[in-house]
Order: sequence, then structure tokens, then C-alpha cells
Amino acid sequence: MARPYSEARKILRDADISSYKDDLDKFEAGTRAENMSASSQKSYLGYLKIFCAYCVIFRNGVSLMNVDISDIQAFIAYLMEVEQLRPNTVNSYLAAIRKMFAYLRGETLDKKRLPDLFVDTYLPRVPTADEVALMLKACSGILERLFLLILISTGVRFSEALVLKFSDLLRNEHLIHVGLSKSRMERRVPLNDNVIAELTKYCNEYNANHPDHKLTPDDYIFFNENRDGHLNDSYLRKLFTGIQERAGLKDKHYTPHSCRHFFALQYYLQSNDLLLVKRLLGHKSLESTETYLVLAAAIEAQERYVNPLDVVLNSENAKNKQVR
Repeated sequence: MARPYSEARKILRDADISSYKDDLDKFEAGTRAENMSASSQKSYLGYLKIFCAYCVIFRNGVSLMNVDISDIQAFIAYLMEVEQLRPNTVNSYLAAIRKMFAYLRGETLDKKRLPDLFVDTYLPRVPTADEVALMLKACSGILERLFLLILISTGVRFSEALVLKFSDLLRNEHLIHVGLSKSRMERRVPLNDNVIAELTKYCNEYNANHPDHKLTPDDYIFFNENRDGHLNDSYLRKLFTGIQERAGLKDKHYTPHSCRHFFALQYYLQSNDLLLVKRLLGHKSLESTETYLVLAAAIEAQERYVNPLDVVLNSENAKNKQVR
């Protein structure tokens, strides 16, 4: 009988994986050399640690250099049957294991040898303009409002917003520079006048309260208390959750990434230019951007056409009038 998820994960979390330290260090070095984003590095390392723990407990401590396909397949079965993870989450573990084979063993473990699990396509949750307005109204303080404004107006990923610096603001050009991202592509996106005004207010308030330690171009926009780094990602996620709850949208389960979807959909609805949206989002392939074609088509159909039920009801109403 499958253990409950929490108990199963605790077993893996408590496993002693110290014998894998050298391999994990090499894996981490490989992700850095690839210029992988910090958030992706952290996620991949976390997935691989769980795999190491599984090897300790269920595969007699087999080393990563001796792991074979059958070990990985057994791990996949464990994730799905015991931990009951969704296919797209399991695929993230598989991606980390493929990276491990490349970094540690110099082997290419392609999707023919180790295929991804099938994942049903789904459309992302996208807030409406009215819902975004409610969230802006629900912001408590300038930091919350600025954080939400940047997400909405630039379409940057949450991980990209975290590391933005004041030097990335090209105010005269009304652009914001986004450095190496998930797709390892740099890009520039429009910087709204309202955001510039809010940023100016944000800086002026801080500088007025700290005249001997004013902000510099090298500071992160969302700096921590000591200004020696950026705010913790969990802190900003909680901040976003608070905004959503105060706006009465808790049941919608939006995330900071939902703002990126809103940005992309609005740009596509206005421009009808998928390549423009791809460039603004920093997508590597057009396939990733095509989601917004489907979303836009649904909205346009709703606005342009009469719902089939309404056709029937309108017909019934017309007949009733004739009978009278």
C-alpha cells in the first residue's frame, strides 16, 4: 500500500546522502558553467538530491556513476505511485537526471532512451484586467505596488524580477533590460511611464530617509534590509499572496507568473503579432508562445459571436412572440 505523500517524502528527506557530496558539487558546478538561472540551479539540485536519497534507501546506495535506466525507471514509478506526483513534475526530475548524466558521466541521455511522461496540455490561469485592477487597489505600501506593477507591465519572470537592478532601468529609452534568463537570452522590454513614476517615488522616499546611504545603480530594486542582496523569493511570494487575498481573489490561485501571462495575452490581443510577444517574453521557441493564440481566440470568439445556447433561446423567444 502506498505511503501518504508527507511520510514518503520525509523518508527521503531524512536519508544520509553525504556519500554523494562530490557528485552533487560537480553537478552544481556544471549548472553554473551553463549559466543556468539561480532558481533553476536550485530546483535541479533539489531534484537530484531526492534521487540520491532514493538510491540510498531503495537501490543499495548505488553511485551516480553506476546508475542505469532501470534504476531511473524504478524512481519514476516511486514518484508516481508512492508520492503521486503529476507527470509534469516527474518530467522535471527527469530533466535533472539527464543533466546529471551530461555533467558527471559525459553521456547524452536523450528522450529516446529516457522519454518524458505524457502531459495533457493545459491553458494557464490569466487574470482579467478588472482583477488586476483589484490587486493594484489592494496593495499595501509602495513596495507591493511597485512589485506588482513591474510584473504586469514588463512580463518578466518572477526570478528575473528578483535580480533587477536600478542600472537595468533605461529611463530615457523607456526600456528595462532583462539579463540572462531561463532561456539564456538577454532582452529589452517597454518601461511604462507609470512604473517610472512609481520607481522615482520609491527611490526618493528611501533616499530621504537614508541621506547618508542613498541608492545607487548597482542596488537591486527589491533590495534586502542590509542592501547586500535582493529580497528572499519566499518573502515576495507571500507578499503576492497577501495582495491576492485582500483583493478577494484567493480562490483564483494566481501566482506571480500569472502576471506574465496577463502581459503576454494583452500584447497579443493588441498587436496580433506572436513574434513580438515571443521576443518580449524571451521565449526560445515560438511553440512556447502559441498558448496565447488559443487564449486570444477564445476571448475574440466570446466577443464576436453569439453563444450557441443564446441562438436557441433567442429562437424560442421569437417563436413565443409570434404565438402571442
